[in-house]
Amino acid sequence: MPDPERHTVSADLLGQLEGGNVAQVYARLRAEAPVHFSRLFGGWVITRRADALAILGDPTFRADEPVERLERLEDGGGPQLANLKTAVASVPFFTNSPRHEQLRRFTSRLFRELDVAGLRAAVEARADRLLADARLCGGLDLAGGWGNDLAPFAIGALLGLPTEETARLAAIVRSIFWIFDVAPRSLRAFARANAELGLVLDYFEPRIADARRRPSTTGFARLVALNDLELGLDDRALCGLCAFFFVGGQETTATGIATASMLLLGQPGLRRRMTAEPESLSALARELLRLAAPFQYVTRVATTDRVIAGRRIAAGDRLNVVLGAANRDPEAFGEPDIIDIDRTGPESLTFGFGAYRCLGARMAQLETEVALERLIGQPDLRLVPETVEFERRVRVPALARAWAEFVPGAEP
Repeated sequence: MPDPERHTVSADLLGQLEGGNVAQVYARLRAEAPVHFSRLFGGWVITRRADALAILGDPTFRADEPVERLERLEDGGGPQLANLKTAVASVPFFTNSPRHEQLRRFTSRLFRELDVAGLRAAVEARADRLLADARLCGGLDLAGGWGNDLAPFAIGALLGLPTEETARLAAIVRSIFWIFDVAPRSLRAFARANAELGLVLDYFEPRIADARRRPSTTGFARLVALNDLELGLDDRALCGLCAFFFVGGQETTATGIATASMLLLGQPGLRRRMTAEPESLSALARELLRLAAPFQYVTRVATTDRVIAGRRIAAGDRLNVVLGAANRDPEAFGEPDIIDIDRTGPESLTFGFGAYRCLGARMAQLETEVALERLIGQPDLRLVPETVEFERRVRVPALARAWAEFVPGAEP
């Protein structure tokens, strides 16, 4: 019999989340049921920062491995999902010991060896080109042509892949990113996503062979060589690891850039201040990413019976730790829903915490800083508020539409 204490919220509020209502949904959840069981998500929902830290910092809560969920779909009569399993099996974020440590060491070393800092000039040039093109057509598409261009461009530049090809791969990844949401989808949708991801894996396979035949100094060649030296994945699994750079580093960063840019353009006073205080750019990016939190929740699985905030958590229970809600917890961040670049206090959980903190955080911060800096330099660019719409996704609530227009003679 279900534990009656589990079902404490009449409406499954997390399932109603979209980018435009995060402040209201999270405030209500913290007030009414900061720890509650969600039928929709098949697990507990955790919204307070202190509880989030307690779970994320405790190794007895293991990462929820999507491979297990995909295998359950197959075993239940669903389609074969080999491509999806291959890709998610190589994502450090979704793996446990000892594979997690192995993948994390590899990814950490790769990022150290690649010139992440050297990307800034290339991303700046790309942003300038996008803004020049936008000025010719009268406005900037924040949702489709800003973050969704800069993020895949940066990954392609880091790995040394052609821009046109990375844009195509990014579009495929964007269409299947929903697989990381816990909310249920049809078996047909999973089958379609598996086929689409197969296109990404097929793209990398001949390029891996070519990188071995003709070694070069590109980031992609270094990734292949480092795998052969340390990790030892077979070619198809290595294709999955390559896909991870787009799955893990493209969609979330694109969403963060787009949402942070939308927030900035909606604050004329802040833009004027930033023009006078360019040294505050890093603080601005951190604050806007705290609010944007492109990855809204992570999932853990309890390995022992526990009690959290008075709720009985059984071994095997899933816990959806809502980073976006923790980032707006007034116990940690005063007036959490306003933009305050002078904010002091704890670091946000936008990039996770502890052993699972995002290894690409430095790259995402760099890209976001460049995007914001370039927008600050466009004083006549205005957000059109009525164009702002979010996709109905919970884990990564991306912008569906957001338009900014150039207004001749305008000042921020």
